[in-house]
Amino acid sequence: MITIPGYHILELIYASSNTLVYRGICQADQQSVIIKVLKSEYPTLSELVRFPNQYRITKNLNLPGIVQPKALVNYHNEQIKLEPYKSAGDRTGLYYLYLNKLTLCYLFGDYQQAVEHAQEAQQYIDEVAGNPRNPFFYFYDSLSWLGLYPETSEPEQEAIISKVAANQQKMQQCADYAPMNFLHEFELVEAERYRVRGEKMEAMEYYDRAIAGAATNEYIQEEALANELAGKFYLAWGKPKIAQIYLTDAYYGYARWGAKAKVEQLEKHYSQFLAPIMTRERGSLTDDTFSNFTTEAITASSSNDSAILDLAE
Repeated sequence: MITIPGYHILELIYASSNTLVYRGICQADQQSVIIKVLKSEYPTLSELVRFPNQYRITKNLNLPGIVQPKALVNYHNEQIKLEPYKSAGDRTGLYYLYLNKLTLCYLFGDYQQAVEHAQEAQQYIDEVAGNPRNPFFYFYDSLSWLGLYPETSEPEQEAIISKVAANQQKMQQCADYAPMNFLHEFELVEAERYRVRGEKMEAMEYYDRAIAGAATNEYIQEEALANELAGKFYLAWGKPKIAQIYLTDAYYGYARWGAKAKVEQLEKHYSQFLAPIMTRERGSLTDDTFSNFTTEAITASSSNDSAILDLAE
């Protein structure tokens, strides 16, 4: 390893590339653009220990028609890479591997696997104390447990609520210091927490707050996710007209972010709500046109008159 006084060149590269991928995952940068930059600017990073994990989560979300979107297999076989991490005692590498698998499993709706990977990641989180991606863990850890909540026993549900409350204390501290980065994440977890407790009015408010905060600060993916979760909430409540508004915004949000695999997932599971835009847009889902998607075609919102009337039904 080449060194200069006080620094490791490898760690400097890792820090800069980690920031780049973090922006691609969490902020407004389009997935396909991030991948192109990584390939052109950091071609040798494919052999680094930790970086490929974050490349792969970006790649998995970007690939249409992917067979196993929850597995980190599109760049290197994750099972092959897992053993060197363990044999080398690379706890930081293991943390990032499980964190990224947690994220993918949650985004593709496998909450059981997501919480299993969260438990694995938490074993190593002390190795990355102070890392800016730690709130990312608490965010997806809480969402995963809340997603699994309906399938658990009453004692397990009480434990989940306690765990989420502990995570939220940490997220609240982050939100207090940097609301532009973390407040919408805190609010989205609150919305899901109110949802599982059956407190619908509070859940409604926090979904909309999370969506607005993510939009204001250009966190496209988390805006899309908040819209998706709000859509599911209204569907479960028996409000399909309102759900369609949120699911449509989620569809456009994931498309703008470049997450083609998520777009395909929404098309598969919510085709009855997305059929009009699927028909209109199906021929134009290229890397270039993905970045041009907007919600300008959506004239309704969750606060418009028809939505309010629908709530009263």
